[in-house]
Amino acid sequence: METLTWDQRPNLIKKRSNAKSFSNQSVEPESLHLVIEAARRTPSYMNEQPWNFIIITNGDADNYQNLLECLAETNITLARHAPVLMLAVARLNFENDGGRNNYAFRDLAQAVSNLASRASVLGLQTHQMAGFDAAMARSRFQIPDGHDPVAVIALGYPMGGPSWQPDQPQREESSDLRRSIESMAFAGKWGQPATLPSPKLQPCP
Repeated sequence: METLTWDQRPNLIKKRSNAKSFSNQSVEPESLHLVIEAARRTPSYMNEQPWNFIIITNGDADNYQNLLECLAETNITLARHAPVLMLAVARLNFENDGGRNNYAFRDLAQAVSNLASRASVLGLQTHQMAGFDAAMARSRFQIPDGHDPVAVIALGYPMGGPSWQPDQPQREESSDLRRSIESMAFAGKWGQPATLPSPKLQPCP
């Protein structure tokens, strides 16, 4: 189920675009385990593993509502349809000497990226949200000093049919709003676009 041939991997990355709708199907505990296991196995600087995830399903009505209320208004409409919400938290300091870990946010981002990739392989989708009240989240979920709430992640199965819920505001969409490779990858010096022909991918034998 999780084995990908070489020609499938680019599609996995494309599928990881932020979800725009969720079905009401529950996420199985076993699938949640696999998603978090992917984050757990992420390499990190000095093996600090400076991440935590507060996982809340819509069956936990009080905590689910508490986290929803931390979100910016523009995110609530989508997030309230997701069966699972997760609060991603970075531990800011090294465990051994208490010094500042300047790589904590980078490592958390890597863990979330692995989490999202595993979710895609399992047929799930994610929507990551930075628009939330971190101070409110810290208070409501008793996050200790030395830890920063960084993002809320909605997780669930995709909605069949139209990608927008009826009560969601419509946005003008493009087939690809990503920057071109030439605008972000330079050859040899700043501003000189790299010429990178698209490869012809072959399935693994």
